[in-house]
Amino acid sequence: MPNFVINVAVMNLYKEPAFQSELVTQGFLRMGPWEHTAMSPPVISRQNYLDDVVNNVGQAFLGTPLRCAKCHDHKFDPIPTRDYYRLYAAFATTQPAERHAGFLEAEHRDGFGISRKRVEELLAIAQSKVDVLWMLCGNGGLLIKN
Repeated sequence: MPNFVINVAVMNLYKEPAFQSELVTQGFLRMGPWEHTAMSPPVISRQNYLDDVVNNVGQAFLGTPLRCAKCHDHKFDPIPTRDYYRLYAAFATTQPAERHAGFLEAEHRDGFGISRKRVEELLAIAQSKVDVLWMLCGNGGLLIKN
């Protein structure tokens, strides 16, 4: 556990992890939903991401969720709003990055081939039905009954 905490805390100091397990540990800050769509401005998506990071760190390392401290202090809660925003500021420079993380030797990978084959079969079935759905849909997406 101590190595995990150290790797999470100083992940921005690593250029390349020495071990695959360090790369996986660094991915901790990516936990939580990161979704940017046209439904929300990029700034809002970024704020939601940072809120998730701060909350995950609070739950994992402090044993308490921190979302409530985002808006107000409670008389008996251990984390005041100012501390929430101090953590928030510490992670504000964190940027998500896509990095390849292979499997560790100790990980159980039996059955991956069988599962992959099943997913490919299901995908082929779904793709074969796309043309039928396009033929059935018309008039602005309404189903046409013969």
